[in-house]
Amino acid sequence: MIKPIDKLPGTLQVLPKLQELLGDDDAIIDDIVMLIEKDASLVFHIVKMSDSAYYASSTSALTVVEAMNRVGFAEAYKMVGVVAAGEILSGGLPVYNMKSGELWETSLMTASLMQYLANISEPLRVYALPTSGIAYTIGLLHSVGKMVISHYHENIGLEGLEGLSDSLTPQLEEELLGFDNCEAGALLLQKWKFSNDLTRPIKFQNVPKAAAKDETMAALLMLTKQVIEDLPREKLKGNFTRMSKEYEPDAKLMKLLKISQEELFEGLKWTVEEFDKLSVSLKD
Repeated sequence: MIKPIDKLPGTLQVLPKLQELLGDDDAIIDDIVMLIEKDASLVFHIVKMSDSAYYASSTSALTVVEAMNRVGFAEAYKMVGVVAAGEILSGGLPVYNMKSGELWETSLMTASLMQYLANISEPLRVYALPTSGIAYTIGLLHSVGKMVISHYHENIGLEGLEGLSDSLTPQLEEELLGFDNCEAGALLLQKWKFSNDLTRPIKFQNVPKAAAKDETMAALLMLTKQVIEDLPREKLKGNFTRMSKEYEPDAKLMKLLKISQEELFEGLKWTVEEFDKLSVSLKD
C-alpha cells in the first residue's frame, strides 16, 4: 500500500533532513537554503510566504536566501511544513467524510497547539531535538495515514471499503483492513526517513502507553487532537470564554503532561489566532 504514495509530491521528504539540522548546534541558515533550493516549487512558495502579512514583511524577498534570513531558522522549518502540508493534505477524503481543506486545517491547528504546549510541558523536555520542532511536525503529520488509505483506495481499491456508508474510524479500519491509519502513517514516515522519536507517537497516538519512552509525546498528540476535534475554530468564535470554563479535557492526559486548564486554553486561543492570520496571508 505504501509504494504508490511515492508518486505524490516529495516536498515532505525535506522535513526529516531539516529536523536533523534543527538539532545541530553548528547548523546555519545556509544549510537550510541548500536543501530548499533543490526543489523549485518549494523555493517559490517559501519566498512568497516570507513576503506575506503573516511575517509582517515591509519589503519583498527576491531569493530564498533573503527569505530565510528574514524569518530565521525555526520559522523556516515551520514554513516548509506548511508548504508540504498544503501539497499533500489539502484534498478531500471521502472515506473519512472530510471535505477539501479540512485535513489541512486540522493538521496545522494540531501542529501549532502541540508546539505551544510542548514548550510549557516539563515532561517533554527530555527529547534530544528541540521539543517544539518535533511536536510541530508530529501534529502536522499525525493524520497522513488517512491520506495513504484514501489515496490507495481511490487509485487501486480496497475491497473492505467498497460500498462503505459510514465514515472510517480507527476501529473500523482495524476491522475492515487489519490496520489503522496511525500504523499506515507511521510506516510511510519511516520510509521517508523520519526518526523514531517522531513516528512512534504517531503510530501509538490512540494508545500512548504503547509508545514506551515516547508516551508523553503520544499523550500530547492524543490530548491535542481531541481538543481540536471537540472545539473547532467556528465553534470557539464568540464562545471562547464560556468554552474554556465548560470544556473538560482528559484529566489523565493533563496530569501526565502537567498542563493546566488555563495553559491549555491560552494555547488554543493562540493557535486559532495564528491559523487565522496564516490563512489570510496564504490567500494574498
